[in-house]
Amino acid sequence: MAENLAHDEYSDAEIRNYLVTTNDPAGEEMSEILILQNEQPAIVQSLNRGWEFRKNGDEKWAAAEIPGCVHLDLEKNNSIEDPFYRDNESRLKWIADSDWEYTLTFSADDTILSQNHLELVFDGLDTYTTITLNGQEIAETNNMFHPWRFDVKDIIKAGENQLQVYFHSVLAREAELSKGRKQLYPAANDQANGTSTFTRKAPYNYGWDWGPCLITAGIWQDVRLEAWNDLKILNMAVDQDLLSATQATLSVVLDILSEQAQDVVINASIDGRQASKTNLRLEAGQNKTRVPLTIENPQRWWPLGYGEQRRYSIEVAINGNNDIQQAEKKIGLRTVELRREKDTAGESFGFFINNVPVFCKGANWIPADSFPNRLDEAWYRDLLESAVEANMNCLRVWGGGIYENRIFYELCDELGILVWQDFMFACSLYPAHQSFLDSVEREARYQMRRLHHHPSIILWCGNNEIEAGWKNWGWKDEYPASFWDEYLALFHKLLPTVCQEEDTSRAYWPSSPASSENAVGNPDSMNAGDDHYWGVWHSKEPFESYQGRTSRFMSEYGFQSFPEPATVDSYTLPEDHDIMSPVMQAHQRSEPGNALIKSYMENYYRIPKDFQRFLILSQVLQAHGIKMGAEHFRRLMPHCMGSLYWQLNDCWPVASWASIDYFGRWKALQYAAKRFYSMMMVSPVQADTGNIEIFVVSDLQENITAELQLSWYDFNGRLLYQSTESIIVDPLTSRVYSSFSIADTTFNGDTQQTVLYCTLQNDGKTLSENAYYFADAINQKLIKPEIDLSIKKTGENFTVSVESPLPVRDFNLSVFGLDGRFSDNFFDLMPGVARKTTFHSADEISEEKFRTALQWQSLYELMELG
Repeated sequence: MAENLAHDEYSDAEIRNYLVTTNDPAGEEMSEILILQNEQPAIVQSLNRGWEFRKNGDEKWAAAEIPGCVHLDLEKNNSIEDPFYRDNESRLKWIADSDWEYTLTFSADDTILSQNHLELVFDGLDTYTTITLNGQEIAETNNMFHPWRFDVKDIIKAGENQLQVYFHSVLAREAELSKGRKQLYPAANDQANGTSTFTRKAPYNYGWDWGPCLITAGIWQDVRLEAWNDLKILNMAVDQDLLSATQATLSVVLDILSEQAQDVVINASIDGRQASKTNLRLEAGQNKTRVPLTIENPQRWWPLGYGEQRRYSIEVAINGNNDIQQAEKKIGLRTVELRREKDTAGESFGFFINNVPVFCKGANWIPADSFPNRLDEAWYRDLLESAVEANMNCLRVWGGGIYENRIFYELCDELGILVWQDFMFACSLYPAHQSFLDSVEREARYQMRRLHHHPSIILWCGNNEIEAGWKNWGWKDEYPASFWDEYLALFHKLLPTVCQEEDTSRAYWPSSPASSENAVGNPDSMNAGDDHYWGVWHSKEPFESYQGRTSRFMSEYGFQSFPEPATVDSYTLPEDHDIMSPVMQAHQRSEPGNALIKSYMENYYRIPKDFQRFLILSQVLQAHGIKMGAEHFRRLMPHCMGSLYWQLNDCWPVASWASIDYFGRWKALQYAAKRFYSMMMVSPVQADTGNIEIFVVSDLQENITAELQLSWYDFNGRLLYQSTESIIVDPLTSRVYSSFSIADTTFNGDTQQTVLYCTLQNDGKTLSENAYYFADAINQKLIKPEIDLSIKKTGENFTVSVESPLPVRDFNLSVFGLDGRFSDNFFDLMPGVARKTTFHSADEISEEKFRTALQWQSLYELMELG
């Protein structure tokens, strides 16, 4: 039986006008509005087609695409060139300095017009707009992170209607908001005017140290008319009240808007089967009711590698006097807990899913395009399936981008990828006057209600690096204490209050990194909380510094490389092919940039003279460094319970920390991640004692018997030492299973010219492998490889078999001119050990074409030793 919880939260006048909004551009307090997660209305008419746009002051209109943005509309109308090509970005600042007009002439459907209530809905407006319908101004908007809806029943007419959206220059509006201030808020990554913190807009639009400054404007999500008579579902949430092995008890929480008092019937079903039928009396106004449901013998949702990703579809239909309203959520049953328990080292920081400790293996996610409206399901799926292929079970949605598209979270649910969800604040301080707080509150409530049902989301995090900025970047000495008070108002008062009211099932963490939820302590602490470590790269420390970092959860660390040569070709001309050329520098946004990549390369490798080999060797360098860090953090388990490197993807073609470039091409790091994030990992390391210790890390939930084999070769292919041991690997552990002293072996030669090859096998299947070199490549005398390579066409794909009588470092294959990727690449070859990899082609190609395109090289060729 449904429980009617409330119906008098808002007055009848507020209900009638619940989404009619006004806003003073000067930043004064906004009128009260309700931003509620809207479920499927009875009647919808899309208004995506037929739009035109122009720059304010121009006479000519041009076709616009919705969802879209002004940059893409200009490009499609041949008014600008590709913003990503060469240094075009630098010539496009005028777009952000201009005002833009979008207009649509439309006729409302007769069925729409016949309904009692008619609303105009914009799912996303970027950002400062004035909206006019049939000559009547209906609202101004100022936040791109939540929908805007307006009661237009008395404005829409039969026949033609004229809708106009005027986009005010973001930079001009920010100049107004910041006028007269003695000091702007810190915003180091803002490559425009340093005023981005006044606007609720994707911070990365203003540039970052991996992204361009392309300040967008436009109707970036769907626009439509919604109509209803006397009944509307404002929000549907599914709360998991109890979960056991035998039963799950759920509550379907409904916010229902009723024009009048009426009796309704609520039918709820689970996976298409009716689960309850309830008669309920609605009062005029807003009603909140709770419908209990039970699932017997529930199947749980698990992250990747720990079990299945079972989901249930919960559907609700409400039959009223004149309306039938429906809503649906697809949920997963699971428990999630962030455990922070005192121990001898400080305080733990780890996620437990269904009471099982899960080591979070993955990366940080940024928006996959500077113009996110053009991302489709195939684009998202390719990136997220690439994460799964690399054994990643967790992604952090970073706070300088956007709250991601619906399909992103649905795919994470489907694929078993845990999501650490930041609110969209990063590396800056923000105002906390009442109108700004009101805007953030509406944004946060909307996003939490939209995303609440996704089992993949495990944490709400207030911001990226702002506490660290105040405490450790000199902000507290440079800026007034009132700025910190505003920080506390946003991230220690407003957002935790919203999280507590909207979702008690997940933890709220105020900032990343942080060592406590109370803004006390050092955010760079290794004893508690999560950690961002940038000693490697920003402080120019060697890769070996990772092994001195004993963090409890490493949520950011990284190193740059260049993208694939084919990607570099997409934004350059041959005369640009020098890492210090203006175009290559334009596609490098980190200040030390390309010179720092070269400096690190000089420490570990020999610098190639060839441009393309330099690009590839930069990827080998990146993979080498991040592998060192990732294996170290996994070996620390359970002291450390997370490794999320920076970053998985790119928003444009660029030199960056990404392991997958803008076009979805895997770099060497993505292939390395597939190995160092495997469910079982063998990891050799030299201990402080000088001994070589062989760790085995297991994310499995049961014991497994395996063969641990250690083989020591010199570079001429001679086997110097070998041992094989049967071991029982304990579940969810990291420990040393073998240790030896080099002095105790029979080998007395030059260890710099040797490699230790470790394999872990079960029933003839290799679970993990790893090669340990006793010296950096720059100090080794590599021998020219002898490669035996064969190709076999298997369906539409090609299997390449490779073997060598000698050890070969960083062997890699490429197929220039063909789209697709290998199942394995950038691997080491050991004497007599055959290696197979499959090329999955994006297009149907002949074996002859594949053979012609296929090339190989190793570290020997990359360093041009021949």
